[in-house]
Amino acid sequence: MLLWLKHKVFKVCCMLYNLPLYGSTGWHFAWCNRQRAVTRVYSKIDWALGNFHWIQDYVHVEAEFMNPSVSDHSFILKKCCQHTLLHPKPFKLYTNIMELPQFSDIVKSTWQHQYYGKPMMQLWNKLKDLKPQLKDINTHMASYSHKLALAREKLDII
Repeated sequence: MLLWLKHKVFKVCCMLYNLPLYGSTGWHFAWCNRQRAVTRVYSKIDWALGNFHWIQDYVHVEAEFMNPSVSDHSFILKKCCQHTLLHPKPFKLYTNIMELPQFSDIVKSTWQHQYYGKPMMQLWNKLKDLKPQLKDINTHMASYSHKLALAREKLDII
């Protein structure tokens, strides 16, 4: 009964403090009393926990319980891989960029280039060449819109 209560309290503490258990592989029992076969006891008393923010940064986290060796506890090897994008982020064009005088100049100069191939391939090449040029202006304007939003927040606080 006491062991059951301790297990429940442990689970409640993990939930309260957002400490999820990692998935585990390898040796199931993390502890052994190292006695002869008749009186030998195996138990799962070691756990791998993580915090919520860390798990958000590392998508796949797993605890591998190694085979017992020198210690009476199994070593725990935490395997994790950082979040990687499978596809690049889509390009977003801010509408206020279209009002800038250099926008039309950039588009015109790119559109005047001659590309060979089918019409769709020509269009694709023009858009491909246009993207990095507009990206520079876009990031510049995005930083200003972010600064403007921060300034408005500070103004609201004041």
